[in-house]
Amino acid sequence: MKTIIAFLDKEYPPSHSFVDGMLATQLAKEKDINVRLLVSKNENVTKKVYKYKKSSCLPVLLSRKGFNRILNFFISTWYLHLLLNREYKRSSEVVLFVRNDPIYLFACALMKQKNQKLIFQSSFPHEEVSGGIVKRLIAKKLYQISAFGIDGLLTVSPAGLRRVQKIFPKVNKGNFIPLLAQDGNDNLDKFDVGEKVHFIYIGSHAKERKLEYIFQAIDKAMQNNINADFEFIGAKKEEIESFLQQEYIQKLCNYGILNFVEFIPRNEIWNKLQNADIGLCYIPPDPHYLEASPTKLTEYMKVGLAVLASNGIELQEKFINDSKGGKLADWDVDSMADAIIQITTSKNEIIKMKQNAYKYAKESLNYGRYVCVIRNLFE
Repeated sequence: MKTIIAFLDKEYPPSHSFVDGMLATQLAKEKDINVRLLVSKNENVTKKVYKYKKSSCLPVLLSRKGFNRILNFFISTWYLHLLLNREYKRSSEVVLFVRNDPIYLFACALMKQKNQKLIFQSSFPHEEVSGGIVKRLIAKKLYQISAFGIDGLLTVSPAGLRRVQKIFPKVNKGNFIPLLAQDGNDNLDKFDVGEKVHFIYIGSHAKERKLEYIFQAIDKAMQNNINADFEFIGAKKEEIESFLQQEYIQKLCNYGILNFVEFIPRNEIWNKLQNADIGLCYIPPDPHYLEASPTKLTEYMKVGLAVLASNGIELQEKFINDSKGGKLADWDVDSMADAIIQITTSKNEIIKMKQNAYKYAKESLNYGRYVCVIRNLFE
């Protein structure tokens, strides 16, 4: 029997695409694997151990802020000591799994025994762009010190794997598992398009996403008298107010072409997706986005939407090209506007793309297909 002891960079509940889909579900339901998730405490949770999906969850760590990070080193080593002794008595094979956090990685590297494996997952270049320079330097140093104990590397994209392999050049095993959407239509058999093509964007409206480029592309595309509207979901109130200071954006809203929706519950997002035709997944190819795993793109596909995505993000290019479920555009206003115009000219083409996207997502974009990948890292 194998036991995976995973230290996660999340609080309760540990809701995250990979944690939910892979660790707490797919791996935990394997007959020879038990999964223990260690996460930060939450004031709403009093239980020391609770069932999460098909795994066991221990909310025993402190929130990853300030001095708590240092205290977490001692807390994680203590719980590792307890858990490892328990698994030793059961004669279980132990796999230590650390997601992103250098403190937990350091603790696991020190506590790991010879017959155990340590897998490190890096989902974002935190050591390059997160926090101040001191925090990043400490993270890199802890990575260097911990390198001796790492047996396998896991990332969410090929570009991420290349980055992490440079940090840990002596680790021979490595692979990537993209972040995949959990919700979807299980038996979708009807694909159609309304009189007006409805585009949808769900996600961050932060300044770093440079959405003004997309709004300019929409404005330019609408000058060709296409019959379409656009819904953007997830903006904060102050972000919407900032966008509306632009006269052309305000005009698009006044004409009913563009509509902003603040944060809404998951079930309402589901309804919004059901009524859309095309998902927008334009991401600026800036350094910190190059290794992105486009979860929203997979979500659009799993509910049967065609997708407009941007070049420059490796996995977006792969998913669109492999599925034939949408169109790619360069990250510039003219290219994105042209893609919007082209995809709205033929509803038959949109329907075909929706069918392709859905079929590809159902067959290829599910965590069950990647169980062998993660198993190979600790076998």
